[in-house]
Amino acid sequence: MNTKYLESIKLQLGYSVNTRPNLVHLRDGLVVLYKRNHSQVWQMRYQLYDKQWRRISTGHRDLDFAIRTAGDIYDKARFRERLGLAQTTKKFSAVAKLCVKELQNEISADIKPHTNSYYIRTIDKHLTPFFGYYNPNRINGAVMKKY
Repeated sequence: MNTKYLESIKLQLGYSVNTRPNLVHLRDGLVVLYKRNHSQVWQMRYQLYDKQWRRISTGHRDLDFAIRTAGDIYDKARFRERLGLAQTTKKFSAVAKLCVKELQNEISADIKPHTNSYYIRTIDKHLTPFFGYYNPNRINGAVMKKY
C-alpha cells in the first residue's frame, strides 16, 4: 500500500493512518483496523465504554470496504451497549453445558438428585442434539416447529 494513498485517505475521511501501513485508527482510536502477517483480510479491534477490546474480522481485503464494515460493526456494538444487550451470544450447546454443570453441582449437594438427573438426560438426549448450533435468541416458533 503506498504512502500517498494512505495520506489521501487520512485527509479525505479524517482518520489517522499509522506509520505502519497495515494499521488504521478510526473513531478517535476506539476502532483499529489491522492486517495479520498471514492474512490478506483486514481485522478490527474496538473498544466500548467498558474499556475492553473486542476483536473481529471485517471479512474484506479492500481497505475501503473494511472501513465501512468496521464502522457498521462498531455502531451496532454501541447500540447494543446502550440497550444493555450482550455483545456476543453463545450457542445453545454452550449454555446447555453450563446448565448441566449446575445441575450436577446440585446433585452433588443432594438437591433433587432424581429430578436433576432427569433434566440432564433430557438436555443431553433431546435438546442439545437439535438446538446445539442455534443461538438461543434465534430460537423462534419456526425452529420449534422443526423440533
